[in-house]
Amino acid sequence: MRIFLTVLFRTALWNCIELNFIIMAFDISVLNTPVLTTDLTVSGGKIVITGIGENFAPEDVDSYTRTAYAAGTLGVWTIDMTGTTLRANSGYKVTITRQDPANTARSYTWYSGSTAPADVAAIVTALAAQINNDTGRLVDATTSTDDLILTQIAVGYDNIPTTDENVDSITATVANVMPSGRVADVIALGAPASETVATANYTTYSIIYRRRAGNDAVGGALVQKQMQILVFADELDAGYTAFNAGMNATFSNTGLDKLKQDGTPGMVFTTTAVAVTLTRLNFPGVLMVTGTATPFTITLPLAADAGAGMLFISNLADDTVTFAITGSDTLTGTTVATLKRAWLMCNGVDNYWLYTLD
Repeated sequence: MRIFLTVLFRTALWNCIELNFIIMAFDISVLNTPVLTTDLTVSGGKIVITGIGENFAPEDVDSYTRTAYAAGTLGVWTIDMTGTTLRANSGYKVTITRQDPANTARSYTWYSGSTAPADVAAIVTALAAQINNDTGRLVDATTSTDDLILTQIAVGYDNIPTTDENVDSITATVANVMPSGRVADVIALGAPASETVATANYTTYSIIYRRRAGNDAVGGALVQKQMQILVFADELDAGYTAFNAGMNATFSNTGLDKLKQDGTPGMVFTTTAVAVTLTRLNFPGVLMVTGTATPFTITLPLAADAGAGMLFISNLADDTVTFAITGSDTLTGTTVATLKRAWLMCNGVDNYWLYTLD
């Protein structure tokens, strides 16, 4: 666990002395072989992610973002200087500004001298030569008649050109794409190099949630930590597709709302692409499922093994669900249903009842 930012935020209810300090900290998990059914689960009303040291409740999640792997694309800008006025004893200036936190900029000015340039192409050629002679340049320059073409040297922050000249246009002819999920990017975000795989292409998941606990250092007042989780999953691994779908389903607004509503003790979370076989039901509980097969099959255990009680089923993908019965037990209600939410009840002897809610 690494603490990297402390924000002074404080409220007080004087009668009960409640103080809230928000401390930002983060934890990291690198999943080179992600397996949905073991690396993302919900147990006891809390979300469990492999490699993350703490489980957390869905109602404490503040934000979730997913950034897919991207090798990055070199941005290309074209300045069409056709409209530039040809002047003697004048400077023609171009500035390239990188969109990084420091707004790093490089400026280039070509002076025409006592004679006006013969044409715009002469200005473009001279500016391109100045740029390319700069060992600290942000872009490489080429020309095409009256066009000054600027190409990023390395993927990363975009480099935006500006000029005071009356040019026809400044156009991003190839959009810059920031790299994400390369091994170097993952390590830069804090992942141990020893846990990465050199050939991996990582998706980055960022989750921020709140943790509260009393702290004797502030007289037993409530201390709130805002935790950021970074999970890196290799997109090239066979288990990635199912894991990614599970993450998006779980941390979408809809998924979180379902978890908040359905978060009863004994919660079970399972997702699979084909089917799920239950060996014993922990009543009361919640079963969250999603699948790509139609129909999606849930095989129920013997009612005597399941025990008497109720199970809430939340279907994240809205697939058609088939319930398969074990032995001579019976299911009152349809065995095939397109459902979002349903109650499954069991008498603990020989029968189930299914009541769909959507």
